[in-house]
Amino acid sequence: MTEGHSLEHLIALFDDPDEVVSACVDRSVMELGEGVLDLLAARCARESDPLLRESIASHIARYNTEFRLKALAGLHRGPNFRASLYEGCFLAASLMDPAVNRNDFNAKLSVCTSEYHNEISSGRTAVEDAQIFNHIFFHRLHFTLTDQELRTERCALLPQVLQSHRGNPFALSLIYFTMAEEAGLPLYPMTFHGGFVPVWLEGAEELFCVNLLDHGALVSKKMLADSLRQRGVPGSQDMRIRPASTVLSMYFESLSTLYSRSGNETRAALAEKAIEALGADRHLSHLSPDEED
Repeated sequence: MTEGHSLEHLIALFDDPDEVVSACVDRSVMELGEGVLDLLAARCARESDPLLRESIASHIARYNTEFRLKALAGLHRGPNFRASLYEGCFLAASLMDPAVNRNDFNAKLSVCTSEYHNEISSGRTAVEDAQIFNHIFFHRLHFTLTDQELRTERCALLPQVLQSHRGNPFALSLIYFTMAEEAGLPLYPMTFHGGFVPVWLEGAEELFCVNLLDHGALVSKKMLADSLRQRGVPGSQDMRIRPASTVLSMYFESLSTLYSRSGNETRAALAEKAIEALGADRHLSHLSPDEED
């Protein structure tokens, strides 16, 4: 039996009331791999029966969630996670919206990442490299920080942010770190209570931090710690370098907060499942769903 005929047989059983049959169908579909999502989407677009079309769409959403969560759990974590952050960015986008197409999403992201590659040259200092990268990000591509209170969905979802270049601190940071990964820049998140900043590492040496709230201004770790202390940030002395995967997990934490605040518990739960799949520590517990502006 060909794959097409096999899939048609499985689709015919989508709404079978027998739980054993249903479980077998789900297992068989998942065994076909991620590519089955595109096949199901094409089949859904051709379907004239509205009830069957709705059933196929519902199954696409469910299978998409399973594929993306499995992929997130399988991403390599630790200091070498940088090689997977680009993929993590796509998985985050497609988990929240099954309609996100890998090629289209990667094309939008690559338009941004290619800007720095056009400026690559040898002999520059770390400060010069960082300043050029930040100039491209904030002034040439015009990425703009907005919605710091995490209230607006369009400023949180990555495809919309890549389209408008306007995003909340966590969406913008994820794109920033992904672009830095593609540029080969040694930027890592340094966390403190309730937040983080990019830090430039050369070996074990922390050369400087990047203030994303101030168009990428470069500051020393001491200046940053003094500023946090003056603002009364608790535990500001406990600043730790983390793997780049931390930015991805904090992005999902911010989504959970945003959707909980808006009462969308389904999407909040989906973000929580992503955090569990990553197996990451939580860093944004200070963000209460009911926190006032």
